[in-house]
Amino acid sequence: MHWREAGPSERTRYAVIGEPPDFELQAAAFGGAFRSMEVDSDFVPLECARDEFVDCIEHLNSAGFKGVSVGNPHKPVAAKLATQFFIVKHSLGVANALSLGPSIFAQNTEVAGFQNLIANVQPGTALVLGSGRAARSAIMGLFDTGWQVKLWNRNLLRSKPLVTLFLRYGNIIPVTQPDPSGCSMIVNATPIGRKAGEEPPIIWRYARPKTTLVDYVYRSVPTEFLRTGQRMGFKTVDGRELLVEQAAFAVEWWLQRSCPRDPMLAAVGFKKSLAMPTAVP
Repeated sequence: MHWREAGPSERTRYAVIGEPPDFELQAAAFGGAFRSMEVDSDFVPLECARDEFVDCIEHLNSAGFKGVSVGNPHKPVAAKLATQFFIVKHSLGVANALSLGPSIFAQNTEVAGFQNLIANVQPGTALVLGSGRAARSAIMGLFDTGWQVKLWNRNLLRSKPLVTLFLRYGNIIPVTQPDPSGCSMIVNATPIGRKAGEEPPIIWRYARPKTTLVDYVYRSVPTEFLRTGQRMGFKTVDGRELLVEQAAFAVEWWLQRSCPRDPMLAAVGFKKSLAMPTAVP
C-alpha cells in the first residue's frame, strides 16, 4: 500500500517503510512480536519513494500512527527529521525507528542489536566487508566492545571516509583482499548474497578455526556465505537474527516492555534447528 492511502483509523498502528522485499520481512517480524505480546496494534508495510519521506512521516503522524520502522534509503533523513535522538553516540547519522506524536523521537537500534548477538564472542580482530551504513554499525559495535577491525571493500577509495570517521574510536586497517588471517570474526556488511549463488570472495583457506560469521544480508534461507561457514564448522549469525534483534529493541523502546525474540524469528522463517551444527566460540 502507498503511504497516501493510509488514512485515519481507530486502530493503533505502526508503519514499516523501506525497500521491498526487505520491508515485508520486517513487517512479519514486528507482527510476530505484537501477536506474542498480545498487543492490539497493526504493523503496516508502506511504499514510499526517497523524495517523499518527509511528507510521508508528516502524513502518518497526522493519521495517528504511533511509530515507524525505517529502512533504506530513508534512515539519514529520518535522523534529521527527529526532534530528539536517543543514544546519540551510536546514531551515526541514521535512524531506523521513529516514535511519532507532538514531537518526533528517533532511535538507532542497529548497533545495540549487533552487539547483543556477538556478546558471547571473545573480542579479537574482525574482518568487515563493505563501507556503507551496515559496515558503520558493525564497526561501531565492534570498537565499542573491544575489537580490532580490518576493512575490505571492492573499491578501496570508498573506505577512506569510513576510516576517517572512526579515528576517534579506533584504528581501522584497510586491506586489499578479503583475507581473514588473524581474524576470529568475519562480517559481511555488503549486499553480496542478496541473489542466490552470490558469495563474498573470502579467502577461506586463511580462516581460523572457530571463526564467527555475521551476515547483514537476509533472505528466506541462509546465504551462501553462511552455508560455507557452517560446512567449515563456524558459528554463524544470520541476517534475519540481526533484523529481529534490531526490531525487538525498537518494540521495547516503543512499548517499554520486554520483547520475546523467538516468535519474531519464527515469523521471518528462521529456525536454529534447521541450521548445521556450529562451533562454540
